[in-house]
Amino acid sequence: MSCALSWVAVTGKTPADVRRELRLTATGSFMECPESDATGIDVKDWYVIVGCESYNIPLAETDFAKLSRGCEVVFCNVEEHVMFSTADGWRDGRLVWRVFHESGTAPDHLSEYGQFPAEYTAIRDRLREEQKNDKHPETVDFIFDIPVELSRAVTGFRHDMTIGDRERPFEVLTPDPAMLNAGIHKKKSWFRRLFSR
Repeated sequence: MSCALSWVAVTGKTPADVRRELRLTATGSFMECPESDATGIDVKDWYVIVGCESYNIPLAETDFAKLSRGCEVVFCNVEEHVMFSTADGWRDGRLVWRVFHESGTAPDHLSEYGQFPAEYTAIRDRLREEQKNDKHPETVDFIFDIPVELSRAVTGFRHDMTIGDRERPFEVLTPDPAMLNAGIHKKKSWFRRLFSR
């Protein structure tokens, strides 16, 4: 089953402040995997919010310039059904770096912008080499993992990996219903809005 979700990691603000800015409420209920509309988890010095289902698009359309004022933010979005992935790094209200892959453009498509973290070059080169050397390169997409792996290298979080030894580490969050409704209406313009930032 293909995955479609967004997640944002913030360091330099308290989890309560992040939730308040994103109009989310902590429920005190926890789950093993981020399968609810919105969940939160502490990972090292980062607070991560994962948006699935109806909260995926509203989270992706967050004003990251505003959210990142006085802190650092990493945003990641994956759409496995079209093999699209993107990652942004924001700091103090400005976009520092962005990388995205859209397999519909080309199997090896990769768009890069900004000043990347030190880990980036090694991640990119390793995954490009794996793609090149795979026995069936037409059926795999290692380039898709470049934004995802960079996000993990910076924050310690990857949506499809086990986090620590906690059995139920993800706290269920309740999104403001107005955000969910707005996200449904904006869904068609998501890719255009992303690349116009």
